[in-house]
Amino acid sequence: MPAPAAKASNRPRLLQQRPDKHAQQGGGRKGFFSGPFFYLFVLGAPIVLACLSLKFLADVPMRGSDVEVLLPPIPAPVNDSGLTWGTLRAQHYFGLRTRHPHSPLFGMMWFDQPQGGHPNIRHWCHDKEVNSYGWTQADGRSFGRQTINDTTVLLQTDWVNTKESTFTARVTSKPHKAKKQNGAAAPRVNFYFYLALESPAHGRLWLQESKEIAIEGRTEELGEFVLKIESAKREEAIVTDLLLPRVNLARLNDHVLEKMRVSQTQHGIAYVLAQGEQKVTEGTFAVMAINAPAETSFEITFSRAAAHQPPPTGAAFDGILTKRVEQFEQRFERAFALAEKNYSPSESAMARVALSNMLGSIGVWHGSNKVKQFGGIVPYGPHTLLSAVPSRPFFPRGFLWDEGFHQLLISRFDPVLSLECVTSWLNTMNVNGWIPREMILSAEAEAKVPAEYVAQDPSVANPPSLFYLLDTVTRDSMFVNQHRATFSAIYFKAAKWYQWLITSQAGRYSDSLRWRGRNGTTKAELNPKTLASGLDDFPRASHPSDKEYHLDLRCWMAVASRVLARLAETFSTADEAESYRRKYTELSDFGNLVQRHWTEEGKQFADFGLHSLNVRLVQREKLVQGHHGNTKETWMERAVDEPPKERHVSDAMGYVGLFPLIAHIVPATEHAKLRAILGHLNDPEELWTPFGIRSLSTLSPYYQARNTEHDPPYWRGSIWMPINYLLLRSLGEYAAEPGLDAALREEFVGTHRRLKKALVGNLAKGKGTHPMTGWTSLVLMVMSEDDL
Repeated sequence: MPAPAAKASNRPRLLQQRPDKHAQQGGGRKGFFSGPFFYLFVLGAPIVLACLSLKFLADVPMRGSDVEVLLPPIPAPVNDSGLTWGTLRAQHYFGLRTRHPHSPLFGMMWFDQPQGGHPNIRHWCHDKEVNSYGWTQADGRSFGRQTINDTTVLLQTDWVNTKESTFTARVTSKPHKAKKQNGAAAPRVNFYFYLALESPAHGRLWLQESKEIAIEGRTEELGEFVLKIESAKREEAIVTDLLLPRVNLARLNDHVLEKMRVSQTQHGIAYVLAQGEQKVTEGTFAVMAINAPAETSFEITFSRAAAHQPPPTGAAFDGILTKRVEQFEQRFERAFALAEKNYSPSESAMARVALSNMLGSIGVWHGSNKVKQFGGIVPYGPHTLLSAVPSRPFFPRGFLWDEGFHQLLISRFDPVLSLECVTSWLNTMNVNGWIPREMILSAEAEAKVPAEYVAQDPSVANPPSLFYLLDTVTRDSMFVNQHRATFSAIYFKAAKWYQWLITSQAGRYSDSLRWRGRNGTTKAELNPKTLASGLDDFPRASHPSDKEYHLDLRCWMAVASRVLARLAETFSTADEAESYRRKYTELSDFGNLVQRHWTEEGKQFADFGLHSLNVRLVQREKLVQGHHGNTKETWMERAVDEPPKERHVSDAMGYVGLFPLIAHIVPATEHAKLRAILGHLNDPEELWTPFGIRSLSTLSPYYQARNTEHDPPYWRGSIWMPINYLLLRSLGEYAAEPGLDAALREEFVGTHRRLKKALVGNLAKGKGTHPMTGWTSLVLMVMSEDDL
């Protein structure tokens, strides 16, 4: 049991050894209820109370029963009613909502008029469903312009919002010229515009009994409202509607298909919506279906009875959109200064697309995670998360370590928006300091996740990449002073997160760390995955055990220690700052780093653990008796041809081995080892490619090797932008170090120049999911880097 606070040792409490799991909660800091803190507490200053609560709870030992307990929230950096509309439905081609948990949800579906069979509804983003799509200009707050290149039509979706919680959107459709045929009937497209509510308790919707194409409704937060659709070719349109009392938001396509009927019209066969015998006067899902010529446009307005001005239409909408585009361009240039760097027009345009897709893909979610506890699954929440996403079609939800990279870019353009995202992430922290690595908070979000990955494990970590962001944004003293209360609360939660990481992921030695969550009993994997590390299938010790320790985690925590040491000087005490400096000194001690992680044989830094240098996947089979005779069952299984022993993982040079360089913990005076690392980096047979640095050396037996029968390689040779960006940044920092000799400096400068050229020269040539405009958008940060 840890000593009471009044008798604590001189060692700062945040860095004390892990408490016994049976220990009771310790007391607060000495003198907490005395002096100025006590009077501020009594006076009820909310910010001070939040910060003190966080500081007090930073001393609470980890207990399994506390998994579901949330820490007090960080104060919002800005006063926001949460009722401003935005493209906060990340997995939809075009969807709008407000940040409020009970917001109405606006969305669009469309499909070609099929000649037979079921229509292929476009609604949620998919990788190969349309030719391409993405935001060309978007600020993540007030407007967006998106192009969707479908197989038969080209769509443009533009929108703006107002301060009165209204919005206007314009959808323009044009058929591809190649699809137009002389003498043939003009192609037609079905457009479905809808409003939905998650629950009848949140409000009600009804259909307007008039010739207008409109949906009316009411919620407590917005009052009465109306969604109106003006069609440019109303006389040629077939309009039907649908109102349902209650729906599953993850099955809106199915609900629509169930009510769809084929009808013979003056424009030929058309799919229309039919209410059927079910008479509904109010509901939670209302759809206006418009079958129209493929060349058409719609102006959609959401207006409120309580608003003083109607949403802009026509020329007024054009004027506002033009002004916001101009403001975006000016802000973009101030943030990234690309005009002075002589990029081509296509490169400059792609840079804007990278940022716009990052900002246009920010989403908001409300709900509870599913968390593993005591052999079962319990809800953990409720949470409200504002976050960018890695990929709209594949990963339209928040991922913790991705978000640190996302925010490096967002904070450069809109630091306040970034601060809002970061605070929402830190507000998902439980009393132990754990943050879920993946946020799955709604039925729509869960529908995109395989069932076995939905429940989160509160012992599994994720790389604390947000510390890179905190290091960057807190160097702007003016911005910090403007949001001092928020940053103060952020500091205490970051310190709590750090404490959880340094204790829950502790290794066999005080200076070693080990990612939890690896499967030490499986025979199905060539090398058991390390999902906690973010590098998933990157090769680690072949036989997971408590004897292993991981180089990348040590480097992450060295960076976190360095950042917290600086922040503690502003937001905490000198003693606490010194305790972080001591931990940084321990983790970055080069002699110890070499002792633990350097292998002279491979001239590289590496993980250490129980490792075999000879494993492979082999096919097994057996006969299974059945009613109709015997059948052969086959599967893939790992064969271990050499018994494992404690050693460095020397056959997997790649991103993990580069982390000491990335974290800048190799002294500039260590010329031999720096040259060795640069040797691996620049060798085409190992890590160098004309497109960037690959994740794993081609000389590794794991290079491009499947991990299981069904798992293709992921971090086993592919080129990943976030690590390349951190490498580029580090190369530039080393090039400026006074301790380098002239020849080594030239190596760093030359590698920096070649890597930047490789990354920028391959814009829009990604090999994974499209669009992967999460952390891949960091190419814009690469472009903004000064040439050496």
